[in-house]
Amino acid sequence: MASSSTLRFGAQTDEVTSLLRIVNMVRLGEAVTRPEIGRVTGLGRGVVSQRVDLAIEMGYLEDADFGPSSGGRAPRTLRFRADKGRIVICALGALHINVGVVALGGDILEQVHEAWDIARGPDETIARATDLVDGLLAASPDDAPLWAIVVGVPGPVDFDTGRPVAPPIMPGWSGYDIRSSFESRYGVPTWVDNDVNLLACGERARRLHEHPDLIYFKVGTGIGAGLLSRGRIHRGANGAAGDVGHLPVPGSDVPCRCGKIGCLEAVAGGWALVRDAQAAVADGASGFLADQAAAGRALTPEGIARAAENGDPLSI
Repeated sequence: MASSSTLRFGAQTDEVTSLLRIVNMVRLGEAVTRPEIGRVTGLGRGVVSQRVDLAIEMGYLEDADFGPSSGGRAPRTLRFRADKGRIVICALGALHINVGVVALGGDILEQVHEAWDIARGPDETIARATDLVDGLLAASPDDAPLWAIVVGVPGPVDFDTGRPVAPPIMPGWSGYDIRSSFESRYGVPTWVDNDVNLLACGERARRLHEHPDLIYFKVGTGIGAGLLSRGRIHRGANGAAGDVGHLPVPGSDVPCRCGKIGCLEAVAGGWALVRDAQAAVADGASGFLADQAAAGRALTPEGIARAAENGDPLSI
């Protein structure tokens, strides 16, 4: 739908930039009428009208209700057409695969979650993830076209190539071409990034004008951080900015699953909580976690967190 209109721009990047800016402003509610767009962007009325008309032709925007009048004729508002396409989100965690289909505005249409150890390797993991994606797309009543795929992984990523870079907890993944695996199967652009960077981008969408500089700190099975500077993700060399889970904790001699000693993740990550809980139960601790272990149920970071919320002393 968008390709033929986009090609007419050729190398006219200023026109493309202003068009995308206008679409995004309407999507975020920053300006929803043509006069508002002109005031915010500084573009002339004719240019705004041209860009909006093209955005409508391409299917990004549509005219909606009339807005409040400031004395003259009431302006017609614009609406972002979130229903004209779908995006697949594939979150590959250390111990799970979470796949969702969302509208262009970000609303979740379908999703599925499955326990999975990412250490099983890229071929097996990508095959399972795409099976889940296929199932969601086939079961969805929405026949809007697929526009893009976003894949998050729990390790550093070279964003330009979409390849993990020496991820500490992802054996066999370094240099693996995740992007091509999805693009060749689905024929749409695919973005691959560190999972915490994606979470930071989500926070940016909600708080950009309030907090353009922030650190999104994630403590799950592993530990990582996404860094926003002036509203932009700071990636660092080889995508390693924010990969704090494997920085050494002074004075710690606890072995980490990455092979190093004293990593922050080895002291405070979710898998470390499970390790410490299992050791405590083996030493005779009582309570909820001991009861779970006695019943043959595996201890998990999620289970420990829920038990702590319910007041279990050992979990706390």
